[in-house]
Amino acid sequence: RSYDLGVDIAKRLIDLEPENPGHHVMLSNIYALSGKTDEVSHVRDGMMKRNLRKQVGYSVIEVENKTYLFSMGDESHHETGEIYQYLEALMSRCKEIGYAPVSEAVMHQVEEEEKEYALRY
Repeated sequence: RSYDLGVDIAKRLIDLEPENPGHHVMLSNIYALSGKTDEVSHVRDGMMKRNLRKQVGYSVIEVENKTYLFSMGDESHHETGEIYQYLEALMSRCKEIGYAPVSEAVMHQVEEEEKEYALRY
């Protein structure tokens, strides 16, 4: 990971699309991963001043020409139970063959288990 390159790219993206909260969050996360808490606060304060809000994580999948959107904790689908059961089995299998989530990428003040859950999306 190249800290300087990441910061440079994030700042360029912010210059190109200053109203895109994702770019600001990315820069904030780069700073946070590097322990630069003052910079994190500066970016987050700037977001608040611009009224930019972090977008909820979601995934999109297309099956047989139909698009499905899922967000973390979404239970609106009529087969939610089966979907989450399958996801648990899939994640267990992934861990068995060596997958290890990089939970440092989740910056919230949550427990390790919740971070791993969030990384699924």
